[in-house]
Amino acid sequence: MSWKYDSLNLVQKISLRKFQPLKYEFVYKLKEHFKNDEIVINGGIKTTADIKQHLLKVDGAMIGRAIYHSPYFLADIERDIFNNDNVPTRSDVMEKLIPYIQEETSKGAQLNHIMRHTVGLFHGQNGSRTWKQYLSKNMCIRDADLQKVNHIMDQVRKTNPVSLER
Repeated sequence: MSWKYDSLNLVQKISLRKFQPLKYEFVYKLKEHFKNDEIVINGGIKTTADIKQHLLKVDGAMIGRAIYHSPYFLADIERDIFNNDNVPTRSDVMEKLIPYIQEETSKGAQLNHIMRHTVGLFHGQNGSRTWKQYLSKNMCIRDADLQKVNHIMDQVRKTNPVSLER
């Protein structure tokens, strides 16, 4: 198989993902026909309202890109779907991540491999741009260290907590 063929195949897959309409009604009809089977819907789900709507007709909803772009969406799901008000703040999430970072970096893991998944943690909040810029310049590089995590957490603590929290 040639590189040219692989590239063309990838472009076709990407274009299908972007432009092919999602067929929720088709999935709902599948559930009607296979009532005893678990049917989980996937694609284009961005809000807890979307999830609630789908759960009226199917057994579950898969969330992918929405979580990757805004990991704190998991807290919204916990609160709105599972009725759990005991969710950590964004700062709490980072504070609880620090021991994990210490353990994993002591085993040889690179900090940038962990921190790149926190870029969207403060998505949609005041101060989000500062968070992303700091991570991009300092954390998502190969030689990032724990001192930089402590520094950004100090910056988060100094920022008006309401601006960076839900």
